[in-house]
Amino acid sequence: MLDKDEPEKGISTSFYETVKENYLTPANLKKVDVGGGMIHGKVEDFKEDRSDKIILAHTSAELALKEKEVGSGTSFGTLDTLISTDQDYLRRQAAQYVAAYFPEVPFEQRRVLLNAPIFNFNPGSIILRNGELPEIVYLILLGSAEFIQAEFQTQNTLSTGCFLGDVSILKDMPASGTWRAVSYVRALGLSTELYRKFMKKNELYDQMHNIVEHIEFLQKTSLFGERISYPVQNRFAHIMLMQVYAAGEMLPTEEKPGLYLLKSGELEIQNAEGRAVETIRNGGFCGEDTIIPADLSKRLVHATTASSVYFIENNPLLEIPAVQWKLLETSTKRRNIVDSLE
Repeated sequence: MLDKDEPEKGISTSFYETVKENYLTPANLKKVDVGGGMIHGKVEDFKEDRSDKIILAHTSAELALKEKEVGSGTSFGTLDTLISTDQDYLRRQAAQYVAAYFPEVPFEQRRVLLNAPIFNFNPGSIILRNGELPEIVYLILLGSAEFIQAEFQTQNTLSTGCFLGDVSILKDMPASGTWRAVSYVRALGLSTELYRKFMKKNELYDQMHNIVEHIEFLQKTSLFGERISYPVQNRFAHIMLMQVYAAGEMLPTEEKPGLYLLKSGELEIQNAEGRAVETIRNGGFCGEDTIIPADLSKRLVHATTASSVYFIENNPLLEIPAVQWKLLETSTKRRNIVDSLE
């Protein structure tokens, strides 16, 4: 690496010493990659390092005794406070989420929810159980959880901003699945009594009953259930329109471009000649060919049985990368099938 004769092929001694000095400069917190090999650091190089805390990272092996004398181990999700603050950023974040969900509710009413306690959950712990009526409605402020329905082989990840258990309270029925912490989770915990009083006082039951029903449906779909934040789901829940089609009726995908999400029934996609391309069942979707600009193949969709379909106009769909990618994947797959039938 050092090359005194031909420095253009290596690095100079002065540059080497500068880098070494920078590496060994004491810090409040320093992470050293000790995974071995040429591009990683060596523990013994930091024996005299006077940093407040040295974390030995990039290795899954058990630390040797001589390594434990130099640095600390850690686990995913561990926090170190470098600059302390008296500001409560989690409650500020909670206030933003609550304002987004209940924009018409006066601030002094929303503030009642923000006085609720914040709960901590370790990775792998169950937050709410399937079949139980929740005693607390949780609003995730930090971390991620997963929604599990083993019966339907459903496993969707929910991120910050998600409410857990609100659907059960609004419908006064047990939870339809289990919520489990994927990472370290911090969540605002609203007692069911407080949540019900808030909804009743602000006359939100009827409005939110429809919204959470839409969100519950979206969370069970492959398109909107995985890695789509609750605020985004909430946004789509407000603009979804229910449409009903009789058996044999064609969906107006050409006249009314947008996304069609099947709630119940069965749809069949056909090519221009009427040959079957794909059968869509509950939670599936069609209309992506009217949203993806590159897809010029013509596809027809008709209901094979009486079907209930949610319609979403295409305007906001392409603003969400995860949704855009799934639409593109599905569009490409179906276009290839159409091409193979010609």
